[in-house]
Amino acid sequence: MKKILVLVTVILLAILFRTDLLSYLFEFITSLLVLDNTKPDVSIISEVIISIITYAFSFEIVGIVFGLIGCHERNLMKLSYWIISVIVGFLMNHLVRIIESYAFYLLVTVVSTGTLACIISIIVKVIRSENMISEKKEL
Repeated sequence: MKKILVLVTVILLAILFRTDLLSYLFEFITSLLVLDNTKPDVSIISEVIISIITYAFSFEIVGIVFGLIGCHERNLMKLSYWIISVIVGFLMNHLVRIIESYAFYLLVTVVSTGTLACIISIIVKVIRSENMISEKKEL
C-alpha cells in the first residue's frame, strides 16, 4: 500500500512539474500568505457578491463544524470564522478575477465572430443577388 501511495505521489508531482499548475498553486499560496490582494481586481458588484457569499459560507461552515463537535466556545468560534472567511474570501476573489478576465476575451471573441459571420452572410447574399440579376438578364 505504501508503494502505491509513493507511486501516485510521484505521478502527481510529475504532472505538477510538467504543467503550469505548480506555478498557479505557488501564485495562489503567495497571495494568501502575503495578503497583497486586499484590493481585489474585480468589479464592485463582484466584491459585494463575494462578501455576501463569504459571510454566508463561513458562518454556515463554522456553525456546522462546532455543532457537530458540540463545542460552542465564543472566542474559538470567532477565530475559526475569521480564518475560514479569509481563506474563502481569497478563493472567491481569485476565482472571480479569473472568470472576469476570461469573460472579456470570451465576449470579444463572440462579438467579433458574430460580426464576421454577419459580414460574410451579407457578402454572400449580395453576390447571390447579383448572380440572380445577371442570370435574369441573360434569359
